[in-house]
Amino acid sequence: MKKVLVIAPAVYNGAELFQLLKVLRRYEVPFDVMSTREEIVSERSPIHEGSVRIKTGCISSLKDISEYQALFCVSGDVARLRSMEKDFHIQTIIQTAFESGLTMCAVCISVRMLCSILKDRKATCYESITQRNYLEDICGGKYVPISVCVDGNIITGENSLSTQQWAEISVKHILNINAETPFKEVVGNITIGKRRSRKELNIHIKNRDLTK
Repeated sequence: MKKVLVIAPAVYNGAELFQLLKVLRRYEVPFDVMSTREEIVSERSPIHEGSVRIKTGCISSLKDISEYQALFCVSGDVARLRSMEKDFHIQTIIQTAFESGLTMCAVCISVRMLCSILKDRKATCYESITQRNYLEDICGGKYVPISVCVDGNIITGENSLSTQQWAEISVKHILNINAETPFKEVVGNITIGKRRSRKELNIHIKNRDLTK
């Protein structure tokens, strides 16, 4: 089975990253986590006991994406995400991956990372006026106010609370598994995820070891 590439900012959103990796492990999908640095640190949040540092691969050394079947982006520090949006090497990887037919996945404000491939495509993103305007006015995409949206090989999640749904749908899409679940409806080729409350999602980050 081919691997998936997970791109995270140097200061990453732990809720998103660890939930995604938990789903990848559950379906036994191999992955590489890469960033602009070889060590990245989580944002501080109520679900962490302080910041979590992890070792990653440095994306500047990545030259060949033929070993990957999908690309995932997770959120984090806004300034670092904006820097990655303008990074020529990272954007070349994203464009090449898209043109090669890889499944392209992003959640919350990391949807901005896919800006170059969102023209005339339906997508969701963090539900702020700033992010919605960026998606529509800068990227040329079509904002859909839903939890998870699938338009062809582009799968986007609305916010951190959507991560579990987004990751499940994305992995099942990659593995060609029937992705019908209680929180999903399908309209044409657009996947619509129903919002779930914070209590229903019951987010707990327990496993922080990326090497297993």
